[in-house]
Amino acid sequence: MVKKLNLIISKKYGLLGVGLGISFWVLDSAVDAFIFHENTFSGQIFVLDTMDAWMRLVIMSITTIFGFWAQGAIDRQRRIMANDITGRRQSDALIHHLAYNDLLTDLPNRLSLHDDIDRAITRARMDNRSFALIVINLDRFEEINNTLGHNNGDLILQGVAVRLKGIFLHPHTVARLGGDEFAVLIQGADTDTAKIGAERIIGEIKRPFPVADLLVEVSSSIGIAFFPGHGEDVHTLIRRGEMAMYAAKRTESGVCVYSSEFDQYSPARLALMGELRHAIEQDQLFLLYQPKIDLKTGKTIGVEALVRWQHPKSGVIPPNDFISLAERGGLIKELTLWVLKDVLSKSRGWLKSGIEVSVAINLSVKSLHNPQLLDQIKKLLMTWGITAGAVRFEITESIIMSDPKLAMEIITDLTSMGIRFSIDDFGTGYSSLGYLKRLPVDEIKIDKSFVINMMKDDNNLKIVRSVIELGHSLGLKVVAEGVEDKETYDKLVLLDCDLAQGYYMSRPIPLSAFIERMTNEGSRKKYPVAAMT
Repeated sequence: MVKKLNLIISKKYGLLGVGLGISFWVLDSAVDAFIFHENTFSGQIFVLDTMDAWMRLVIMSITTIFGFWAQGAIDRQRRIMANDITGRRQSDALIHHLAYNDLLTDLPNRLSLHDDIDRAITRARMDNRSFALIVINLDRFEEINNTLGHNNGDLILQGVAVRLKGIFLHPHTVARLGGDEFAVLIQGADTDTAKIGAERIIGEIKRPFPVADLLVEVSSSIGIAFFPGHGEDVHTLIRRGEMAMYAAKRTESGVCVYSSEFDQYSPARLALMGELRHAIEQDQLFLLYQPKIDLKTGKTIGVEALVRWQHPKSGVIPPNDFISLAERGGLIKELTLWVLKDVLSKSRGWLKSGIEVSVAINLSVKSLHNPQLLDQIKKLLMTWGITAGAVRFEITESIIMSDPKLAMEIITDLTSMGIRFSIDDFGTGYSSLGYLKRLPVDEIKIDKSFVINMMKDDNNLKIVRSVIELGHSLGLKVVAEGVEDKETYDKLVLLDCDLAQGYYMSRPIPLSAFIERMTNEGSRKKYPVAAMT
């Protein structure tokens, strides 16, 4: 019977011969003594090679062959077969590392995180403890890649990894889930500990990254899920951490702890998605209108149409809830078409009565990718007898920079018809001034996050002032969103801002209230109106 033994040979007496991966060694006395008694050996042995001072792992097979001298003495000879598998073991280690680590950042990857969470669950159950899973996503990272290039985007991802590792040391796990998404597993964390860790992450990531001779500031959105309260298995914890992260991104709150309200794949949420299609078909949607005020005259010169859903059981559902559903469920084209039809049919009535203000409609990125959009708009304008000059579309910087070439083509086609465009939420993205100069837009809207606090935050005030000056230098009108008090309104007038929207002038109002407001203002005609019969 062949005996198997793992031993370390402390020294090597000499290499006697090499051939086709088979080596012959003179053995250490300890191994020699073992074979003297056992006659055979098979196993893995570590050998210290004195020629290059390298410990080698060898698969060795030794067989003792007995012979006899003429005088009857026993001759013990050994047949030794050995294969150096050090390189193979090194390759195995490399393959393992590649399988469980992210190539770009060298952090543990999603597979490795799964294993770590599994082990954490086992320990937490034994010790009756909790732990937190933090999921991190970089905001608008696609815009960074499109603007600065993927190489520079990769440098930022590597910088994020370094900063996260600097915050969380062993026994916590920092991993990259893929793309611009990271995760941190915090052992033994409660709500307060996890939130403090999340705020540290936001602060560290927000510190500017030096890239391509620029200082790039990156914001992040974070979701937190706890074991055992939010899930007792790996997949549920990761899924719910990501749901919380998307909720933080949608609400722009920075950090969200998981709640069942965030579960986009719950039965109630799936049912709501099905009901949305019915709502579009059965006209359960309605529009509110928020006036846009000329800061020089104080008069309403435009209005933004904002869609709402009057659910028969749940009441009015906020747009952030069902618009995201429409995008995920493939209904955004139908929703956009419904808004277009309703806006144009309603605007015919107020235009006919002499209220001729432009009406703005928001377009999502998927709507902009709709190849039928141009024809649909042409047919609707013709159907309702509305001139294109009375219509304005609002698109965000992120939509433009997600596919600048396509955005340029579609915006150019629509403006050639007479439709005008505004860039919404300006200042929150990474739009290229080169594209901004070439795009046939005539208006930019300063994001409300800068306007609301501009009288309390000097940095926000500087941003507002700079955007106004930039817009005017490019020949664009500038609209300030989120004007909620007289002090802000008066300051915008002094800054020579052109237009404003906000609760101080008017909340979004129903059509009847909008018509009454415009009738009282005695608005004058500003756009040519197609013949109406």
